[in-house]
Amino acid sequence: MSRKTEETFITTALTEMFKRVGRKYSPEATSQPEWFYESTWTSQQESEFRKWLTKLIIFKLRHPAYRADREAGWFVFDFGWQVVEQRIARAPATAGKRKNRPGGVPHNPERKE
Repeated sequence: MSRKTEETFITTALTEMFKRVGRKYSPEATSQPEWFYESTWTSQQESEFRKWLTKLIIFKLRHPAYRADREAGWFVFDFGWQVVEQRIARAPATAGKRKNRPGGVPHNPERKE
């Protein structure tokens, strides 16, 4: 692969990777040593990007599928964003909260009546 082809491929891959987390790619954005810690994505986003990248490698670089998948894995491993799982929104827990008894007197389980 020629140097120009490699640079074009990397620029295309990074542009798509930045786009998937809502950022715009520029060479200055990757000039810091640990630039890939600045954003996060879910494992599903990472998986979808890896599939996209595998197809790009197959069609642009003419690698067989098994090799393209391996190369995409290495690219994501080396340059991918940190993976954080989506948090599931839960209803507020009421088990630990004390409710008032009738008459406005707070419930005290240690008090003997």
